[in-house]
Amino acid sequence: MTVSIAWYLALAALLFALGACALRRSEGRAVELLVHASILALVAGSRLLDDLTGQRLALLVMVIAATWFSVFRQREPPPSSEEDEGSS
Repeated sequence: MTVSIAWYLALAALLFALGACALRRSEGRAVELLVHASILALVAGSRLLDDLTGQRLALLVMVIAATWFSVFRQREPPPSSEEDEGSS
């Protein structure tokens, strides 16, 4: 059984809608969900058109997103524990 490209695009639209709803609620993983949905749509569209440009662009988006998320997470202050505050 093969899955048509329309199912991949529908899944990408669903993921994007969920990410948009999560973004309105300011949940932390919303941006990642939006990025993954757009990557899925790029790869599905690339497969539909029999062109590698969309897959190359998806790879570039993944590299940029991974770099941005790693830098963003390094800048967040570490969570403070109550034990550390009591001992000083």
